[in-house]
Amino acid sequence: MSKYTSLVAVETVPARAEDQPLHSQAMKTNLPHGMQYEAIFGWPQTATPSTLYLLLGIFMVGMGCLWKRQQAART
Repeated sequence: MSKYTSLVAVETVPARAEDQPLHSQAMKTNLPHGMQYEAIFGWPQTATPSTLYLLLGIFMVGMGCLWKRQQAART
């Protein structure tokens, strides 16, 4: 053993019976005072207008699909 050794206790007796169902639920996220949930888990706050670029890209892909469909109809 050394000062870097980690000891782990293992429980051999189950905490619930096998026929009992598991109960799960989401836990509340506690953030420090002044922090906002969207700032951490939402869209990144960048200097670029990323939403505009995303919408412009979707529009351009749609226009490309329409143009390709028109080209296929002409041939």
